Amino acid sequence: MTWAEKNPLHVAFLKQKHHAKKRSISFLMTFEEWLQIWNESAHIDQRGRGRGKYCMARIGDAGPYAIDNVKIVLCETNLKEQIPPWIGRRHSDVSRVKMSIAAMGNTKGAANKGRVYSPETIEKMRAAKLGKPSPKRGKTYKRKHQ
Repeated sequence: MTWAEKNPLHVAFLKQKHHAKKRSISFLMTFEEWLQIWNESAHIDQRGRGRGKYCMARIGDAGPYAIDNVKIVLCETNLKEQIPPWIGRRHSDVSRVKMSIAAMGNTKGAANKGRVYSPETIEKMRAAKLGKPSPKRGKTYKRKHQ
């Protein structure tokens, strides 16, 4: 039996610490402190991902993972508390054109409804679209970077 098999909670702690580091979030708890928080919640056996499972969430989804800044909540509650990164942001006109051009020929997109275009046709559509006004915004498509 491996160490990981003998110590599943320690492995869960290390994974959470690792994922916090990947997201550039400080993790200021020891394994013992982490375990104490979970034991006090009485939901340690219901830890996990997805509906009906519990997770350790930061209060206000801000600051480090620290004893005084975490709570144990249902995963769906934690998702509702997140501030979506797209709120208050808009794609620039250049980005919108790039996304539009990149989507041409995508047969899986809802707008294409299964149509298949040859590479030559896609290139003709791209060329035809550049320099024409957008039907929604009245701005001209331009290729800024080549």
